[in-house]
Amino acid sequence: MKIAFFEAIFTEDQHPHHTITKALHWYRIVNPAKYLQKTTNWEIEIFKNPFDKKTGFSNWDDICTHFDIGYFPYFPNYRLYTYLLLKTKKKGMKIVIDFDDDVWGLTPNHRLYPVIHLGSAIYHFYYQMAKTAPFLTTTNNLLKKKLSMISTCKRIEILPNYIDLDQYKSIQKHDSNHISIIYFGTNNHKHDIISSPFKEALVRIVQTYPNVLIKIVGMDRIPEFNRSLNQQYIIANGNFDYFKFLQIWQDHIGTADISIAPLERSNFSRSKSPLKFYESAAGYLPFVCSDILPYRGVVKHGVTGFLCKTEDDWYQALSKLIESKELRKKIGDNAYDYVKKNCTIQKNIWRYKEFFEKVYNTKILNN
Repeated sequence: MKIAFFEAIFTEDQHPHHTITKALHWYRIVNPAKYLQKTTNWEIEIFKNPFDKKTGFSNWDDICTHFDIGYFPYFPNYRLYTYLLLKTKKKGMKIVIDFDDDVWGLTPNHRLYPVIHLGSAIYHFYYQMAKTAPFLTTTNNLLKKKLSMISTCKRIEILPNYIDLDQYKSIQKHDSNHISIIYFGTNNHKHDIISSPFKEALVRIVQTYPNVLIKIVGMDRIPEFNRSLNQQYIIANGNFDYFKFLQIWQDHIGTADISIAPLERSNFSRSKSPLKFYESAAGYLPFVCSDILPYRGVVKHGVTGFLCKTEDDWYQALSKLIESKELRKKIGDNAYDYVKKNCTIQKNIWRYKEFFEKVYNTKILNN
C-alpha cells in the first residue's frame, strides 16, 4: 500500500504554501504517518511540498498515479479540490479528507467568523468538500454526526487525536514563591479565556490569593484582564511552529503549578479535541477545565482533573489546588498515568492501520 500524507495549505496556483509544521498537522498528519512508517511495510510519504525536487514528483498526475491513497487536511482551495477529484477518478488514488473542526459552527465572536460564516464562499466550499469527499476522517462522535448530515459518501471514520509523550521531555520542576496557573492558547481562543463564568472566578482567585500568578502563553495582551488581574497576570510568546512550541512548552511547564482550559459553550468548542488535557498531563500538571465536550469523558472529576460549570466550580477547584501541593501532585500524576495508558499514538496506531486497510480495499464507482 502506498499512502501520501499532505501537511500543506494549498494556494490558488495549486502549489503548497507552507513552511512550518503546525500543531494540527502534527497531530492529524505527521505523527500518525511516522508511526505507520515504523509499524508497517507500507510506502508512506509525508509531503510538506509534494513538488520539491527531492520528492521526484513534478505534478499531480504523477502523484495520483503513484499512490493508492492521498490523505489531506481540509484546505480552502476549491479549484484544487475539484481538480483532484477528477484526477483521482482517472488515476486511481483515493482521496481522504480530514475535518478536525466544526467549521460550520463558529460563533460571531470567533476571530475567523468574518471569513467562515453562513453565506460566505469558504463556508459553502467546506460544505461541498464534506459532501463530495470519497472518504472522511474526524476526531469525535459529534463531528461525525455533523459530517453524516452533510456527506453523501457515508465513509466517515473517527480517528481521535493522540499524543506522543516521547516528544514531551521530562520536566525539571522549580519551586517558587508564586502559584503559577498557566494557559496555552492562541488569539483564536481569546473568547474562551474571557468567557463567563471563568473570567469572574479568575478575578476572585487573584483577589483571594496574592501569591497566584496567571500566565497566558501564545496570546496578545487581553484588555479585559489588564485592570482586573492587576500585577498577577503576564503574557508570554507562543509559536505556530509545533517544534518551537514544544521548546516553549518545556520552558514554561516546569514553573507551572496548575493548567487551565476554559471553553466557550458552542458546537464549535464541543467538536474540539482534549489536547490541552494531554499536554497538561505530559507535564504532570493538575488540569482544570470547562465541563463540556471534549473534556467531559476523558477528565475524571476530582481524579485526573476538575470539570467546572459555574463560577463557584472554578473558584473551588482552583482554591483546592492552590492550597494543597499534595493534591496538585496527586491529580497531575493520575492524569499522566491515564494519558500514558489510553491516549498515546503508540497505543492507538492500530486504528489508522485498520482504517487505511478499509479504504484500500473499498471499490469506488466512477459516475
